[in-house]
Amino acid sequence: MISNLYSRTKRFKISKYLLIGFLLILGSAQSDLKASDQSIEELKVEIQALQGDQKLYGLINLVNRLYIAREYKSANKYALEALQLAKDNNHRTATIESYNLLGDIARERFDYANAMSNYVMALKALDPQDVLNRINCKTKIGRTFFLQQDFESAEENLRSAFELNSEIREPKHTAAINEYLGDLYLEQEYFGKARSYFKKALETRSSIKDFNGAAAIARRMGQLSLDLGDLEGAEIYYMTSLDIFSGINDLQELANDYNVLGQINVEMGAYQEALEDHYAAYDLNAQLENHLNLAESCTHLASINYMINNSAATKNYVAEAQEHLNKVDDIPGKEKIFFNLALLSEKMKDYVRALRFQQAYIETKDKIFNKEKSSALLQLTSKYESEFSAEQQRQTIEKLEIAQSSSKKIRGFLMGLLGLIALLCLSLYRNFKIKKGDNELLTQKNAEIEQKNKEIDFKNIELEEKNVSLDVANKKLMREIGERESIENASFARDTFLATMSHEMRTPMNNIVGLAHLLLDEEPRSDQKDYIRSMLFSANNLTVFINDVLDFSKIEAGKITLDSREFEPEKLFNDVYERFLPSIEENGNKIGVLYDEKIPNILIGDPGRLNQIITNFIMASNNHTAGGNIQVAIRLDKLDYQDVNIKIEIKDDGAGLKPDLIRRIENPYDRASGEDAFEGAQNTALGLVIAKRLAELQNGQIYVISSGAGNQFEIILPYTIPKASLTEAAKKDEELYSNFIGKNVLIVEDNKINQVVVAKMLTNLGINITTADNGIEALEAHKTRFFDLILMDIQMPLMDGYKTTAEIRNNPDPQKSQVPIIALTASAFLSEKEKAKLFGMDDHLGKPFSPDELITKIIHSFKTHNVE
Repeated sequence: MISNLYSRTKRFKISKYLLIGFLLILGSAQSDLKASDQSIEELKVEIQALQGDQKLYGLINLVNRLYIAREYKSANKYALEALQLAKDNNHRTATIESYNLLGDIARERFDYANAMSNYVMALKALDPQDVLNRINCKTKIGRTFFLQQDFESAEENLRSAFELNSEIREPKHTAAINEYLGDLYLEQEYFGKARSYFKKALETRSSIKDFNGAAAIARRMGQLSLDLGDLEGAEIYYMTSLDIFSGINDLQELANDYNVLGQINVEMGAYQEALEDHYAAYDLNAQLENHLNLAESCTHLASINYMINNSAATKNYVAEAQEHLNKVDDIPGKEKIFFNLALLSEKMKDYVRALRFQQAYIETKDKIFNKEKSSALLQLTSKYESEFSAEQQRQTIEKLEIAQSSSKKIRGFLMGLLGLIALLCLSLYRNFKIKKGDNELLTQKNAEIEQKNKEIDFKNIELEEKNVSLDVANKKLMREIGERESIENASFARDTFLATMSHEMRTPMNNIVGLAHLLLDEEPRSDQKDYIRSMLFSANNLTVFINDVLDFSKIEAGKITLDSREFEPEKLFNDVYERFLPSIEENGNKIGVLYDEKIPNILIGDPGRLNQIITNFIMASNNHTAGGNIQVAIRLDKLDYQDVNIKIEIKDDGAGLKPDLIRRIENPYDRASGEDAFEGAQNTALGLVIAKRLAELQNGQIYVISSGAGNQFEIILPYTIPKASLTEAAKKDEELYSNFIGKNVLIVEDNKINQVVVAKMLTNLGINITTADNGIEALEAHKTRFFDLILMDIQMPLMDGYKTTAEIRNNPDPQKSQVPIIALTASAFLSEKEKAKLFGMDDHLGKPFSPDELITKIIHSFKTHNVE
């Protein structure tokens, strides 16, 4: 069966960890742990007949068996008996083992205070030369601090264990410490450190043939890769786990891994391979007769068949999933399957079945929640019972020690002073006083226990009151959850579509813009120069439209950011005028521009957004005017110390905007009419909406006045005056321009036209260029040469920009590993810039870009890294 399942897995590039897991399974003999046929009850009877060390070892064996069977109460009782016997016989090793067992039992019962106390007692009982047990105790203490969310103390103890273990390198402790450190850093979201320690733990578990431990770590690393969006890395680690469980024939864990791999393939768009993985999980769960997991597999198969438009198979699997769920009790996981079936039925427009599944989801979730409340209450009660039991046991030990001490003294008196009855009476009186003191102590402890019970009752009443409030809140939230998730799914689909469209359009646009700039630099004829400028104008207009579509999505999501830097407003307005002049004349229009000389020469703000706002409004006037006049006036509206308001007026005598279109511009989010915001509107509306929202984000104002005789747009935007001018900065940049000569730059780009465009831009500045088509070629070039800067594309074949950057940052040579890297990407995902920084890139430049933008980024990078 395993070989059949194995044949369904797809071929992989062999990674380091997949190779470890594969060779570990095939190259080593399978190790089967055979449990003793002797039952726990038989072992208890046998121990009663033993004496001395044999009884001690028998008790420790019994405690371990009870611990594995999760019979913690009985395990605690016999562990205390073993501890007392070990102390009586002065058996240090058994004493330490007993304390550690008591600590493990307390930790499993969530009694961290007693767990920590027992581990500390074990540590105190150690011989100073016993390094191995010291490592074990430090590791357990560190893990207990971690469970209590005391990360600082946890790291301190685990680091101490790590340093002690570095001397002897005991494999089991090495694996455990690395795994616990990985958990610690993962909990604090230090993903790089967590991944590093998990890798070390995986290697060690594999070397000592700890199959289940290695598989668990591989899964954890797979989940970490999923959280970071690395689908290929997650697939490799889950395949490693699959290899290990195939070798030890663990069918349930194999089914779980196939389920995860199927979902990863769905995320990657590999639907056929996803079907194969879920079919494999289905077959395994059928062998195990696990109806809950069978229902989950049927749900996944139904969802994938829906994606590939196989409606008959979708309906069959939905029906089969429901049959399996009917055979399952109300346990965690069942409610999630009902919820997924409800969503799928809604997509299939089977609203009756969707409603039934939704109702089943709510009812099941309520039942499971009530069970979890009971379990939490049981855990709380169990913790207090554990503390009470531990206190009773400590009292018993104290009484036994006192009684034993008294007996020795009595025997001594009888042997030495048989005739002295007075001394015997004195001894009896002394024992009476001791017993009286014990009784008083016991009475006091009983009173304390009674007080604890009252506190528990009070806490139970509070818990019941909170549960009633929580039930009301949960019912209210459940009514909203369907609507919220539908909105989130629609928003995600829209953002994904916009990002994909942007990437496909930005790359060729970058080629067009870059080649146009290069042609202008070649000093063409005057008529050719006009053609090239017209082409560049059209390309810029198309780029503005792409940006408008994406900006609308970002504004709606509240995720757009504004820049704040110095710029020259007069130069910006002149650039816009020159860019629009050919298009305006082509429409037979005339344009007049009035610029107020009172406006300061340098302002601080977002020049890109100002350019976009003016461009959209002039474009709107030009589109609505034919053979007419367009007047643009830029005036100083207010000047107050360093605060400046600029007023821009744009008037035309063309066709007026329709009232319905003006309403759409002023309130694009109004859905009262039941129609889309831009349904039936021209593209002009989108640009004006974006301009209006961008102005409002800068605390500005926009007014639209339209009539049959023309349109009038008024824009008021606030800026500030810098304390220092741009002159000194410009001089420094000119010095950097002169320092460009002789610099070595590596361009990593799979698009040949982009390579040529960027290389030509930089070669004109005296920079030496080296190109690479993908990440592998880039790493080869980086090994043999030193570069002052690397321009790194993100999406490339063989190896993408993220992995290439990570490999460069791991270079042992500090000069090479710290080389400045600027990401070049056409992606529109909002997280792309943050992801680039996470993988070690210094800056980010989106396509398409102009030579000035590229040079500005290079200057900033050289300044930051002090490149001479």
